[in-house]
Amino acid sequence: MEVDYFQAGEHYVRFDAEVPCVIIENNIYTTSEDFRSALTKTLECFVEHVKNHPKLGWLADTSNAEVFRDEDIAWVNNELNPQMIAGGVRYIAFAVPKDVFATMGIEEYTENTDPDAINIKYFTTKAEAKEWLKAVNLSN
Repeated sequence: MEVDYFQAGEHYVRFDAEVPCVIIENNIYTTSEDFRSALTKTLECFVEHVKNHPKLGWLADTSNAEVFRDEDIAWVNNELNPQMIAGGVRYIAFAVPKDVFATMGIEEYTENTDPDAINIKYFTTKAEAKEWLKAVNLSN
């Protein structure tokens, strides 16, 4: 069951203990401030819960997202990503956007992320993403 953790504009951060995973849901085009705030809070939520869930996943539901600004993608790659790795993020599942320009931002993020540090997978739906994260959690 998803529990609300934070909201910034059209970004929602939730925790699902059943998977377990933190979830950031991006909806529509939004401000850089809301985008960065929500991602920072997602990391905060992750760090809070990873102590009890060593294989905690990160689910980015970007299925309804619109284009991401280049400077926001650069911020994620250069500022947030090192913090995510240091905080223990190892598995990210994306429910991919319908918007081709948003997809390009996700691909750019993935290309700039060390695959040995974070395992990233793409899925059509949030449910499929959760299933993969559940399987990761149950693996040795």
